Amino acid sequence: MRKTHVLPILLGAVLMSTGCSEATKVQQNNVNNKVEKNIEQKEAIEKPKELTTSQIVKDENKTLVDKAQAFLKLAKKDNQSFESLYKELTLSPELIALLVRYRNKYRNVSALQIIGEYPFVAFCKKMEQFSADQQTTLKVMTVRMAKALNQTVELKDVTSEKCENTFIQFRAHVEQQKKDGVETADIKLNLHHEISMKGNSLPKLKALLPYMFIGLESLTKLELYNNEIEHIGKFDLWGLNGLQYLDIENGSVESLHKNTFLGLQNLTALYLGDNSSIEVPGGIFAPLQSLKTLTLRKALIESEKLKTLFNGPVPNELQTYKNTEAEDLEDIDPSGEYQDEEYDEEDEEYDEDGWDEDELGDENDQE
Repeated sequence: MRKTHVLPILLGAVLMSTGCSEATKVQQNNVNNKVEKNIEQKEAIEKPKELTTSQIVKDENKTLVDKAQAFLKLAKKDNQSFESLYKELTLSPELIALLVRYRNKYRNVSALQIIGEYPFVAFCKKMEQFSADQQTTLKVMTVRMAKALNQTVELKDVTSEKCENTFIQFRAHVEQQKKDGVETADIKLNLHHEISMKGNSLPKLKALLPYMFIGLESLTKLELYNNEIEHIGKFDLWGLNGLQYLDIENGSVESLHKNTFLGLQNLTALYLGDNSSIEVPGGIFAPLQSLKTLTLRKALIESEKLKTLFNGPVPNELQTYKNTEAEDLEDIDPSGEYQDEEYDEEDEEYDEDGWDEDELGDENDQE
């Protein structure tokens, strides 16, 4: 009797053992799947999905610098995609200017060909997407540069291609003048508004574009008087490190960024008079240690206030002139120290080309 029950008992034990083993495997597999899923979810959180170019531009949480970097990282991976998207997208002048600067860092040949070598050229390519005031600035500058080249161009005839080609020619012209030893006063660009009795004068400028003068480092004289430019931003005069004469008189300038004149260390004459509502932040003239001539409204020309504007001693040879008999209003911000978080000598140093390829300004300062 005992022998007849041994086999069933052994078979039952084996089956129970096998069943437990299978159940354990299923349970282990479920655990492994959960672990893998958790890992994937964690990686998805830690490594955000790569945005498309259009998403980068629309992302409100990204700074302009972040956008420029992300934009060209995509371009480095896929030139064809970059080219098609760049042509389709509406981009701000600030972002385009940063792209021009960063494309050097990424050494992307395709991006260089598509965007252009200088911000102004890139602006020309996208001109039809800019505001009316910005388009006017590009067109007026094209007409003026053409005139300096002894060419006649009507405002209505300025196309993106004409804008681009004229800038390249004018830049070569300015560089050649410098090599030929032309008097510095003649290496100039006139963007002032001329009053014409015939009624065919160019429209007044109402805005400058950031980085628009990069490439014109040899320019020594810039005339912007009698326009309607209300604000001059931190990067609007960027790159003009050879400039000696700047005239912005008789206009509508109401405010200047405190670092507007950063890098203009060769400037000897600055005309800001007859801008009756102008507000000048403290320390704004600190970079202008070569300044010999300054016109400014009466309220800002007093010696103690000038010290505030220079953030210290006034240059010994400086001659000041009062162009406006305005009321003595307190338009200087005494808290506007020049050496503050917005100014970093290491970050803002100019190289021989007038700007640092690798260091970008904070887009929050581009008002």
